[in-house]
Amino acid sequence: MATFLKEEEIVAIPDSKGPMIIGTKGNTVKKIKEKSGARINVDLKQSRHYVKIYGTKSQRLTAKSLIKEILQTSIIPITGFSLLGLDDDIDVKKSKFRFIKFTGDDANEHSQNKDKYYLELIKEDENEKINNDSCDDLANQLRHGLVLPSLKKIEFDTMDKFDDCLELISEQLSKADPTNLNRKEIRLNIFVGQELFIKSNIVNQNKIIDSYDWCGFKRGHGGVSTSFQHNSLQIIKNLESIQKEFGLKARKENENFENDKRSISVYFNDQKSRKGKLKLHWFEEEDLWKVTRVAKDIRRNAIVDLISGTDMPDLRFLLKTQYDIPIEGDLHQLVINIQKNKPLVLRDGLWFRMEDFKDNKYKFECTGIRQTFKKKVFLNDKFQVSVVATRQEKDLDRRIAVEEYISVKSLDWRAVENIDKKPSLHFDEEEVHKTVKNTIDFAKKIAKFTKSN
Repeated sequence: MATFLKEEEIVAIPDSKGPMIIGTKGNTVKKIKEKSGARINVDLKQSRHYVKIYGTKSQRLTAKSLIKEILQTSIIPITGFSLLGLDDDIDVKKSKFRFIKFTGDDANEHSQNKDKYYLELIKEDENEKINNDSCDDLANQLRHGLVLPSLKKIEFDTMDKFDDCLELISEQLSKADPTNLNRKEIRLNIFVGQELFIKSNIVNQNKIIDSYDWCGFKRGHGGVSTSFQHNSLQIIKNLESIQKEFGLKARKENENFENDKRSISVYFNDQKSRKGKLKLHWFEEEDLWKVTRVAKDIRRNAIVDLISGTDMPDLRFLLKTQYDIPIEGDLHQLVINIQKNKPLVLRDGLWFRMEDFKDNKYKFECTGIRQTFKKKVFLNDKFQVSVVATRQEKDLDRRIAVEEYISVKSLDWRAVENIDKKPSLHFDEEEVHKTVKNTIDFAKKIAKFTKSN
């Protein structure tokens, strides 16, 4: 054992990717240990993150290869921004904000059981008092005369950098071109919700910040972690008014908007730790759930969180890519066998549970179940607004989360998302860029409308 422990190798890993090596409840690092035979220690306490590998030369090489694979297929976004100042009724550079503790339900598995805070604008009279109290602080006066830090990838900034941000997103659109055989599908979406900030040395109750502080934040070790909550009661309460204001008409299918046999997504990691998804639909004539789609290598290429700092909802723009692959017979049979081996009954509102997919012959690890039970879709001539309610299981402790998503999409994105099925279509990066900007502007108008109602 002493000889074994002396054979040590240290591998540096990028900031913020340590959790990807560890995995949910340590599952990923456990797999690396099992496949390589090496002993693994992930150190996230230092200024740089490291993985320490102990074992024979062969074991260390195998472990390093597995770690490299995980980092290359990591779903951490390549380009990410948190932009403050979505609500243009305020001058973000003259305003101050404080962190207020969030007390609602959290459906995000990565931030559950952690203290979280949202950003609240400090009212003018209170802001003025704070400014008067600090007027003798020369350093404070000087720093507000400085130019705010320049836009960097995966950092915090203000809405005046929005166009620059979209330029960088265009780089990801180019890489995600669905006419490229190596990247068959592209998914674009805008969600309405609330950005939360996880407690740290930087984020804590009633801490007051301004735009200069905000632009100095960073992600990764010792930085700021965020959690986007997909909910907006303002939208739900004002749905009828929103329809009238923006000329949105309900789709006919809305008449049957509540249905516990709509669709089910089964999320999994394959043997290379790549994220995938099985889409299931109910076949009434056969009395069976069947696989209708398989997506693999799902990646988040870009995320832009637009934060208001007021009671106006926040927005998230998400660009994802994935492979749409043929459905193999074994997968069909796996889902059918689960239904044959036990009575098909709702368990806590779900037709399938994660435990149903344990020890499957297909050798994938089920990481979550999401079942849609409500869906309403509204359309005008350019945009689609969807309200979707889901029940989700994301870990094996049997906790079920109910979440309501509000999303906004451009109707032009349908062509982009299905371009691999129509090779005659042309992928116009500039046009997609334009529709992204227009759709975010439309979602912003809806968010602002709910603030005034």
